Amino acid sequence: MRVAYACAVVLGLALTTTACSGSESGSPVAGSTSTSTSSSAAKKDAKADDGGGDKKAAAGKSVTLSDETMGYSAEVTLNSVTTATKGGPPIDIKPESGTFVILEITYVGKKGKYPVNPMYWHLITPDGKDIDQIKGNAMLASPADDLEAGDVEAGKTLKGRVALDAKLDPGTKIVVTDVLDKPIGEWVL
Repeated sequence: MRVAYACAVVLGLALTTTACSGSESGSPVAGSTSTSTSSSAAKKDAKADDGGGDKKAAAGKSVTLSDETMGYSAEVTLNSVTTATKGGPPIDIKPESGTFVILEITYVGKKGKYPVNPMYWHLITPDGKDIDQIKGNAMLASPADDLEAGDVEAGKTLKGRVALDAKLDPGTKIVVTDVLDKPIGEWVL
């Protein structure tokens, strides 16, 4: 369903015709390799953890995101970060940057109905460039089990993958934003 929506958005932006399809369930994208796992998590103010530390030991760290005004919160875990050199078949589209970065994410609802959207996920390069799903060919990468937009209710879990068209350099940050595009959590890779 999200793949069809992604195609419609890309088609509208690019005014081209193409087709989208997913890759085999259980694998991020065809041609993928694991290059990094998540590092330290920051709290709501999105300050980076300067601790250095072992990135593998920090895999699975969580950030609690909340909006007291709206009455919702969720615990978000960046489970893994992998890379791929092409999208899923039959398109096998290549990333403009040379690499798709695939984020595997888990939301656990804590209070109310927390809004979830793959468009809230960004990659910030070490030189400060903001990469979201609209950049490059990310929306055509079609990772298996892609993250669906919607709400996660208290006590429920929502898992999925988000693709970003970017290189994964040391010092890269993964940032999650709120519905107003304000950074509210980050992981330094």
